[in-house]
Amino acid sequence: SLQTMLEVGMTLIPSLTMSDEACDCPYLENEVMQVIARLKEGDSLADAFGQVDMLPPAFVQAVAAGEESGSLTTMLSSLAHLYQVELDHALEMLTRSLEPLILAGGGSIVGFVVVATLFPMLKLVESL
Repeated sequence: SLQTMLEVGMTLIPSLTMSDEACDCPYLENEVMQVIARLKEGDSLADAFGQVDMLPPAFVQAVAAGEESGSLTTMLSSLAHLYQVELDHALEMLTRSLEPLILAGGGSIVGFVVVATLFPMLKLVESL
């Protein structure tokens, strides 16, 4: 959302404030307020992001490169795409690792129902 707001011509601090409001995360709100305070003191966006613990160093370095080259919105767009791809991959790996557990759980339930159904029948046949 920060990239989109900067792309349409909004200034940095209002863009950060609106991006923070869009997320509605208390932890993120505190971090963004620290970034805004650092920006008001005259720090660059990359330096301000680097002073808080919410972003990985690679992200901060990419933002610094985008600021230095004058293509911050392009860099933010690329970073958003990169993190979306990473998130999709992580979710795919999570679902793939959960599939065997779900199958084993479902198989256990079906096996229990089969045994619970057949056991009384076998006892009945044995008693005859």
